Amino acid sequence: MKFPEHTKAKSKQRKQIYLIIATITLLMVIIIGSFTTKLVKNGLNLRGMLMTSIGQEEQDIENLEPLYCLVMGISEDISTELTDTIMLCAYFPQEQKVSILSIPRDTFVGDDPNNTTSYDKINALYQTSPERTLQAVRELTGVDVRNYVVINNNALIKLIDAVGGIYFDVPIDMWYDDETQNLHIYLNKGYQLLNGENSVKVLRFRHNNDMSTYPPEYGEQDIGRMRTQREFIKAAAKQILSTSNILKLNELLEIVFDNVQTNLSISDLIKYVPSATEFNTDNMQTDALSGVADYLGALSFFIVDEDTSEQKVSSLFNLSINEIHENKEKFEKERKTKKNTKTENTTNTNDNNNTATDNTTDTEEITEIAPPTIKETNSLVVNSGTRKNK
Repeated sequence: MKFPEHTKAKSKQRKQIYLIIATITLLMVIIIGSFTTKLVKNGLNLRGMLMTSIGQEEQDIENLEPLYCLVMGISEDISTELTDTIMLCAYFPQEQKVSILSIPRDTFVGDDPNNTTSYDKINALYQTSPERTLQAVRELTGVDVRNYVVINNNALIKLIDAVGGIYFDVPIDMWYDDETQNLHIYLNKGYQLLNGENSVKVLRFRHNNDMSTYPPEYGEQDIGRMRTQREFIKAAAKQILSTSNILKLNELLEIVFDNVQTNLSISDLIKYVPSATEFNTDNMQTDALSGVADYLGALSFFIVDEDTSEQKVSSLFNLSINEIHENKEKFEKERKTKKNTKTENTTNTNDNNNTATDNTTDTEEITEIAPPTIKETNSLVVNSGTRKNK
């Protein structure tokens, strides 16, 4: 026997389910249709897919400004953190050009050549702050770089292993041991697949155990090492920008932001990714500051040849010589202004401390005449403990 009320309720429930399914289906069709329309508009290729996925239009790509960044590499196997690798990099999306300028780690950045310390070398400035290195690079080059990336050996190893290693032509046989850093480099010359660990060794190599180094025509010692670093970046860029690795973007960005110190945000970087898929590594220009190694006092420094270096900066970063000079003056004034402001703040702080000291002295004199009660004594102990924790 059928129950009409029950049948009607069941029929109504089915209609509601059909309505929900139809609504969801319609929404999916609209979303997919909208996505497909944008994808067709942006281009049925990797660039178009990435633009669509992050909500970019062609106009957004056309409005991208050049991206400047100072890349600093540090080693974690020594007690003092020094930036052994310093590279000023720029990506010009409209020209699809990348420029890289190596800065020797021993570059003199002090004020007085007649009174130098090891802190007058640019690789020591990072111990104060990454911004201090940025400031020095701005004054050296005349390029208005405000972004930085500090990458350590372990982060680099993870990144290279994540993309399956880098094929690279190792320029010479490398045989070097340093027990103090537990660093052992044994690599043969020639084209080969380098994993993360061996890549870092190639990038750190300067000379062999017998003190033989890169040939003069390649660039000896640090000059050769900087050239190897730039050549390695070219090879790595070509492989990392392949389709298979672009699809690993989330994994690579996660490694970067988990292991790298930077003032760039993901949103700063992600908007350049679709444009970067069209980059041809043949459009990568690299060079190094010009100068000579010399002694200032008892210490060895790299002394920059300003005229030749300015010509290189002009070519790499699309700046005229006049613009470089104007920028250098501006950046120097910027540093001095900050220094004066800091000095004034320090002076004011000292004045306040002196006032506090005077008040404390007066209180102690009164206390000596009239000892505090037990309640007051407990209060003083608590306050003293609070100040100590701070």
